[in-house]
Amino acid sequence: MKAPIDNQVVDECPPTLPPAGLQNGNSQARRPPRSGLGDDSFRLAFGVRETAQMLGISEKSVRRLIARGLLKPSKALRHHLIDHREILRFLEETSS
Repeated sequence: MKAPIDNQVVDECPPTLPPAGLQNGNSQARRPPRSGLGDDSFRLAFGVRETAQMLGISEKSVRRLIARGLLKPSKALRHHLIDHREILRFLEETSS
């Protein structure tokens, strides 16, 4: 069926599918694939290795930034978990 949008006629979007894992009566949702940073763009926080990959630096450099107080990880866990907003804040504050 066609629907007018701003004086243009375009095809309507097809109906949405149920979330992955809920198709065919499966009641437990599957986790999305984690094959790389592109697949994890929905995540809210990242580990040291992932943060290093995003910033293009070594894991040791990320740990140095944390030790210097330039990157602030979550204190809720034993391992460092860095919020995506913290990474953006770091980039904004250190960019010239």
